[in-house]
Amino acid sequence: MADFLEKSNNYISTIASAVVADDTTIVVSSATNLPDEFDYHLTIWNSALYANPSGDVGMEVVNVTARCGTTLTVTRAQEGRSASAHAVGASIALLLTTAQSDEWEAAINVNETGIATNVTAIGLNTSHRETGGNHPDLTVGNDTDYLDISSGGVISLVGAAKRKLTLRAEVNVDEVKKQAVPLQAQIGAGAFFGYTMPIYAADHEELYFKENVPGRWDGASDVTIHFLVCLEDAEDVGDYFKFQLSWNHSQVDEPVPVATNDETDEIIVVAGRNAQYDAYQLEFTLDWDANGVGHEMLSHDLLSARLRRVDATNPDITNDILVMDWHSEYTVDKMFKAT
Repeated sequence: MADFLEKSNNYISTIASAVVADDTTIVVSSATNLPDEFDYHLTIWNSALYANPSGDVGMEVVNVTARCGTTLTVTRAQEGRSASAHAVGASIALLLTTAQSDEWEAAINVNETGIATNVTAIGLNTSHRETGGNHPDLTVGNDTDYLDISSGGVISLVGAAKRKLTLRAEVNVDEVKKQAVPLQAQIGAGAFFGYTMPIYAADHEELYFKENVPGRWDGASDVTIHFLVCLEDAEDVGDYFKFQLSWNHSQVDEPVPVATNDETDEIIVVAGRNAQYDAYQLEFTLDWDANGVGHEMLSHDLLSARLRRVDATNPDITNDILVMDWHSEYTVDKMFKAT
């Protein structure tokens, strides 16, 4: 912390012994209300003639460096004033002077510089990026990857600062119950279960999903859908299984599409993971602008999908696949849902 001139309230007294220009000690009538610490500035003037010290051309400011009782050790001629002779009875007081205000202003400037340095060190930046904005945008990060708080209070993420949002789509359980397929099977005697998926043969062995595209999505990146599956029984190493995800999105101002975009993922059974209930992951990438210009996926669209197991490269596995879990993954650039 910076050292400032000491201060106190309501100190005023008089000179008890005449002072000449080269004296370095001054005796005052009273030391009551003087600061206990040093340094501090006192103003001396002829109050018999001048009620306001500024009117006295002989007014002097001294710097007090020590005190013993009522005897002050001083440095003369401070703050642009000249050392002068002062008669007994002249007033001496602790007043607010330019030196004190200069100290405070300097300290404020140093703090502002320090804050700016710290802001830069942690990657904070403020700028008026919105024309006419009353408050600046605040960014945290670097020039390309950062969190932005707009002048309107909207929080968004840019570049590598974007994050992933994981959602679990709603599965059409009513259709599963109505058709009684795919079967829901318990995995061994444990706590897990899955839907049995043989190769589709127009027999309702399929799963339907839907979810709303989240408002936090960045609106310009592909969506990834993952499925956790496992082998219903042991399989031969080198055999294959394959799934197809058919999907589309619907907007409120357009007809519900009847066509689908089809994505496939084929998996080969590998050594060490060919036993009953060994798990694999399917991954499908949904191209957000697959429907062409003017029909791109938008936040709040209804995203629907259908999962089927289809013929794989020979040799195909012998048994069914169990679909255990699924989730979709969006790149998000907003901290909260967009309006």
